[in-house]
Amino acid sequence: MALLWGDPSGREVALLRRRVELLEEQVAVLAKFAGMDPNHLPQARPVLDAQAQQLALRGKRIEAIKVHRQTRHLDLVTAKDDVEAFLAEHSQPSTS
Repeated sequence: MALLWGDPSGREVALLRRRVELLEEQVAVLAKFAGMDPNHLPQARPVLDAQAQQLALRGKRIEAIKVHRQTRHLDLVTAKDDVEAFLAEHSQPSTS
């Protein structure tokens, strides 16, 4: 899938969003089957720890990648991708 290696097209993003919706529906069904309240399932932990998040948000991307690599024992590419994904999710829209 090109999404992992290139610039995602709108169609790819829409397909992935639909896949996530379907997976969430399946998790809700499985939770009910297991006797759990699907509205109170454990949430995923943040990918970046607090220190790496603070560094990234302060514009210290390289330092954030280094900290993330060390704390999670990751390779450089994975750590870089995680920090960039975090920044993409938390970027402020420009007001210009």
